[in-house]
Amino acid sequence: MDMPLIPALSVVPPLARSTQHPNTHQDNQEACPSNDRSADEAVVAAYGLLMKGHCRRVYRVVRSVLRSPAEIEDVMSQAFVSTFMHSERIDPMREATWVCRLALNEALVRIRQRGRFVSLEKSGSEGTPPERKRLTGEVILQTTDVDIVQLFEDVVDQQPEIYRTVLIMRDVEGMTIAETAAILNVDVETVKMRLQQARTLLKGVVKGYNDDVFQAAFPLQDEMCSRVTAGVMDALRWTLRLSDRERARPSPVASSARATTGRA
Repeated sequence: MDMPLIPALSVVPPLARSTQHPNTHQDNQEACPSNDRSADEAVVAAYGLLMKGHCRRVYRVVRSVLRSPAEIEDVMSQAFVSTFMHSERIDPMREATWVCRLALNEALVRIRQRGRFVSLEKSGSEGTPPERKRLTGEVILQTTDVDIVQLFEDVVDQQPEIYRTVLIMRDVEGMTIAETAAILNVDVETVKMRLQQARTLLKGVVKGYNDDVFQAAFPLQDEMCSRVTAGVMDALRWTLRLSDRERARPSPVASSARATTGRA
């Protein structure tokens, strides 16, 4: 099932706001600072609702590359903050793709820094990590319905990165081919080829998986979504307060004019 796109926020991000209408309403802002705080809180609250609606999608994109829950949370938070701060540059129809692509790129940077980066531009495959046991048909037959989802996740995790990312985005999260291609920054035909190869690798180990298993795999815990949302909202409140203080601060020209005219 495809998630709806993040609708555009009818707000101006703090970096842009700080340069708009300099000193035009400075006296009013100084007199009514609570108005700015109320408006900022409304913006942050609205963005918080949007984040909750897209946490699962962003989580699964990052989870297709990273394993550490703490690291995944950090990457998700950075992507949401960056999307908000630069939303004036983003096409509203591509905002959902933008935040997923930012998150994926940050996850890949961290993999590269650890010295085990595998470019998603490659069309080849990497070997199975030595520490992970390859699941065989005999292992699959011994499983029960209770642990079939976990077993599916283990099989997917053993796939090469270029196939795992496509499989999770397309078959687990339910993104379209076009959305997947945009996030991975590859063409549609490349996504189709990788998806076909990924499904072929799965069939060699696991048979009979249905949509329910795909959709249940790699779930986002409610606690993680709440922590990410709360952390990003706190960061945005802090940033907006700094922006409001900068806008309320008298400029050197205004201060000089007040001193000349004798105004306090």
